[in-house]
Amino acid sequence: MRFLIAAVAAAGLSIPSVHAAYDGAGSGTNDCSSYTDLYAASSADQRDDLMLGVGQWAMGYMTGLNIRVDEVERHDLAGFQPSTIGADILAVCEAVPNATIMEVVTAMYLEAPMYSVGV
Repeated sequence: MRFLIAAVAAAGLSIPSVHAAYDGAGSGTNDCSSYTDLYAASSADQRDDLMLGVGQWAMGYMTGLNIRVDEVERHDLAGFQPSTIGADILAVCEAVPNATIMEVVTAMYLEAPMYSVGV
């Protein structure tokens, strides 16, 4: 149930007036300012769920990026954890409010080391 609540909050479905343009398009299409605004307006429990939901979306997105490239071009995702990456994304979003969550996560992915086959 916590995951479902976090997924709905991360998708922006809990505040239709802010996120109406993103309904059905996925969390990554939300701009950073909507994430930081939602975070600021949330209780402590809601903040944890929100960051976990965004973190889980980010991990899935980065996994998808890895699937779409040859094995030698994949990035190592071991340094990312769904439980902490949401806070990392939030920190970047506070600095770059006009970016989309997808742009932030893509940049994080590209900065990750390359995956070494067989390691």
